[in-house]
Amino acid sequence: SDLVCTFFHAIQRDQQINDAREKVNDGK
Repeated sequence: SDLVCTFFHAIQRDQQINDAREKVNDGK
């Protein structure tokens, strides 16, 4: 259960990073 939680949070963090990168690229 803990492993699944960690994996889920890792995915969310990656998605947030990707979203942030897209915003930066759009800003340029």
